[in-house]
This record gives sequence, C-alpha cells and structure tokens, in this order.
Amino acid sequence: MAMPKITTEQEALAVVRQDSEALQYVPNEFKTAELYLEAVKSNGSALQYMPENLKTAELCLKAVKKNGLALYGVPDELKTMELCLKAVKQDRQALVFVPEPLRDEVLRALKNAL
Repeated sequence: MAMPKITTEQEALAVVRQDSEALQYVPNEFKTAELYLEAVKSNGSALQYMPENLKTAELCLKAVKKNGLALYGVPDELKTMELCLKAVKQDRQALVFVPEPLRDEVLRALKNAL
C-alpha cells in the first residue's frame, strides 16, 4: 500500500490511527506528542519511533502492555524491574532488551511465577 501524501496534522492523525507503523513516514512538521501517543496506544512497538524526550514511564508501560517487544524502544533509564518483567511475561523474546543488571532478577521472578 502506497503512503498517501500527508499535508495536515489531521491527515497524519488519521493515517496513524489506521496504521501506527505509518508514523515513521509522517513528515516531521506533523509529528506531535498527540500523534505519538495515538500510535503507541494502537501498537506499543511504535514507541521506537518516538523521540526520547517524549517518553515517560507511564507511556512506556502502556506500550509494553500492548506489546512486550516495545521494551526495545524504552530508554534504559526507564527500564525498571517491574516494566521489564511485564514485557517478558507478555513476550519472552523481550528478554534480549532487558538490561544486563536486571536480567537475572527478571529470570528469577519468572521462575518463581511458574
């Protein structure tokens, strides 16, 4: 599917609501905090396209709840034990994005949960 030419913020919002991965093709002048939030609400993995300064602990948690692999887009300083554990419970492959200092703790918590 070819990307339509986006000429307004409203068009950008409509395109991202239809397909959150389209966020990466939206012209920079139409990328707003609202647009990023909409994309992440639809698909947690859209977090990877969001600028670091707009990422919050709450937004990262929403993204990980949608898709455990969204942990990839979470800045290391926002990766807590709880967030990492939630991501790995959602998708075991997210373990590769858990920082080394937390990895053993996450694995122990997973083992204890079984």
